Amino acid sequence: MPYRELTPETKLAAVREVWGRGGRVAVVARKYGVSRVSLYRWTALAEGTMREALAEGPGPRRQADLSRLEEENAALRRYLVRLAVQARAAGVQVEPPGEEWEPPPAACPRCGSRKMWRDGFYAAKGGRRQRYECSSCHLVVYQGGSTRADGW
Repeated sequence: MPYRELTPETKLAAVREVWGRGGRVAVVARKYGVSRVSLYRWTALAEGTMREALAEGPGPRRQADLSRLEEENAALRRYLVRLAVQARAAGVQVEPPGEEWEPPPAACPRCGSRKMWRDGFYAAKGGRRQRYECSSCHLVVYQGGSTRADGW
């Protein structure tokens, strides 16, 4: 087919015809004087653009509310961990209702460092267990106190 410059509105109209009421690509392509390949490409581009637009999530106002709530939630989680660590140091066992949760280790059993970082999960028979790593000696400590003695 000869080269023909079509406006974006014309391309959109062709894509709408293909999508609406089961329009056949060959018939619509012939009607607009374009190849089927071009029409397939336009529909794929339009579908990709729609997927991106729908995947973006809430609008700017709701996004601001959502980010504010996420920050508040993170602060509350940090506060809960601090309280659990303090309670553990005082000898009080604390569990949030409805969850089997343990606070992170207060210090590394090998070097005594208080810099323990979460390092993913370990699949155990009883379910997932949190894995922690000491930033000083790289000892891996699992939720519940067991260790992997062969640090990095």
